[in-house]
Amino acid sequence: MTAGQDTIIVEPVPAPPGRSPVAAALLNLTGLALGYAYLRRWWRFAVYLTGAVVLVAIAFLTRAADTPFAWQAIAAIWLVWTAVDALLIGMRTPAPSARRQILPIAVALVAVAAVVAGYLAYAAAGDRAYAAGVEAQGRADCAAATAELTLVTGLYELTLSPDVRAAEVRTAQCSEFTTRPPNGTRGTTPRPSGATGSSAASTRAPSWCRS
Repeated sequence: MTAGQDTIIVEPVPAPPGRSPVAAALLNLTGLALGYAYLRRWWRFAVYLTGAVVLVAIAFLTRAADTPFAWQAIAAIWLVWTAVDALLIGMRTPAPSARRQILPIAVALVAVAAVVAGYLAYAAAGDRAYAAGVEAQGRADCAAATAELTLVTGLYELTLSPDVRAAEVRTAQCSEFTTRPPNGTRGTTPRPSGATGSSAASTRAPSWCRS
């Protein structure tokens, strides 16, 4: 240093705090790419979150309940892939102390539990809607039955339950029953007012309404 010059002291920039690889992997098991957000990998977060939304949309559009095992396998592969990817990224960052990892791991476990509980509640709601639809159909209230069964085949498609396709069959039965002419045939000729016997019996509710 020459005379008259000021001394400049540059303080080292502290390294960013480390991220728990385990917490990152667990957060990605939610299916929401939260592990990437935790690791501040924003590009990956956006890509994988968009991918999850696209998968859900495709599952709805392709009637996932028709092939439940295939979609369960797809979901499992997706979750494991993103969890392992987040784990490996986290292992390449400065490792925090074991004590500093307790809170993020606990938060991640709570997030996973919340997602699992949410899906179980979603599946239970689908079961209730199907049961309500069957009960309404049993008393020949096809309007109420159709309202409940349509929820099963629409909103609750991703329960991947056999009830989804069963609800579709029952909805078709209700539609046929409510649009059938009074004489029980598919034609348009009205039943004569004095008809009795088998003609009158044909106006009875079908067997699934009397069960």
